[in-house]
Amino acid sequence: MTAVTFNNIPAGRNTGSSFKAPKNFLQALLNAIVETVSRELAARKAIRELNNYSEHELADIGLNRCQIEHAVRTGR
Repeated sequence: MTAVTFNNIPAGRNTGSSFKAPKNFLQALLNAIVETVSRELAARKAIRELNNYSEHELADIGLNRCQIEHAVRTGR
């Protein structure tokens, strides 16, 4: 007699699920988090530095003060 699960598939048989987790899922997740955090820190540093520029210096590089964050984050 074969054990049957609630969905009438014999127990222990492969159900054919196509989901396959990456072998290094946790490492990939950690790498993605580290990369995201480092990008954010770099963006904040650039924003902080540009906020220290005078209006004249910002105009020389084609920016207004209100455009700093957008320019840093999108690469304008």
